[in-house]
Amino acid sequence: MKLPEDYSSLSWPQQSASGRRQRRFEERRWQAFVLSGPSSRQSSRLLSTTRAAMGVHANLKINDGVGVVTFDSPGKVNVLNQPVMEEIVKIVDEIETNSDIQAAVLISGKPGCFIAGADITMIESCKTAEEAQALSKSCQDILFRIEKSKKPVVAAIMGSCLGGGLEVALSCHYRLAVKDKAGLGLPEVMLGVLPGGGGTQRLHKLVGVPGALDMSLTGKTVKADKAKKMGLVDGLVNPLGPGLQQPDLRTLAYLEEVAIKTAKDLASGDLKAKRGPRTSWKRQWERLCSMTSSRTRYSRRLVVRSLSRQMDSTQHP
Repeated sequence: MKLPEDYSSLSWPQQSASGRRQRRFEERRWQAFVLSGPSSRQSSRLLSTTRAAMGVHANLKINDGVGVVTFDSPGKVNVLNQPVMEEIVKIVDEIETNSDIQAAVLISGKPGCFIAGADITMIESCKTAEEAQALSKSCQDILFRIEKSKKPVVAAIMGSCLGGGLEVALSCHYRLAVKDKAGLGLPEVMLGVLPGGGGTQRLHKLVGVPGALDMSLTGKTVKADKAKKMGLVDGLVNPLGPGLQQPDLRTLAYLEEVAIKTAKDLASGDLKAKRGPRTSWKRQWERLCSMTSSRTRYSRRLVVRSLSRQMDSTQHP
């Protein structure tokens, strides 16, 4: 059977909305078929994409036992909103129940953006405190499932990883970031909003209280190399230069390869993630004192009390 070289050359009759969705699904399957090559098509066990995992904002494919979740919403950036969260829930269900998946990778299909944060319009739509609380809890429930998953989940970060995007990455068991190509932060404080997806509870466990306060209260964005020194990410991936594809596309594909290998090593036990702040309690205390020297008496008392409680809980579990 002779197949057309371009899938778009196929003629399609007038279709309903469900028919158009089917067409888009078949187009994606065709593109994967053409790009994979004959050897990959003969080994469908290593790389497969199920129709149930194909969404508008996120897709799931299985590569050598690793479920690769790709965020790729229509538009220039990926954001978290209700449709995205609904698709993530379905994908998490598939990862947890599919015995062919031993680990998972979260990555973006956009080289310049991992996840830029929550959809501001979704937050503005909350008219009462109860609505905002329910919205925050729904996000926390999903990220809690990722955090407590028995299958290791790796966040492969390239581009902006901000607000809710960073909170998604924090819920993962391992974080990779592309050097000079990734920015991580919690800028929602500059909009008068606190991190609502568990960031305030997970960040300080990785970077310590002073580092967590600095990021949460200033909204600053840190680059990948500094994030590695802080303990925010576990590994760095060097960007690639020009080739047959654009450098950013090559780097993104390489990042996915490294993330899949990392996820497999975590699942097999060959790789163990090191957790905890990179600096000692003494160094954290010194940094905290320098941070609070120019603040008001109330703010100094607040942050010192917070660190003291954490130190007490560590020394007397």
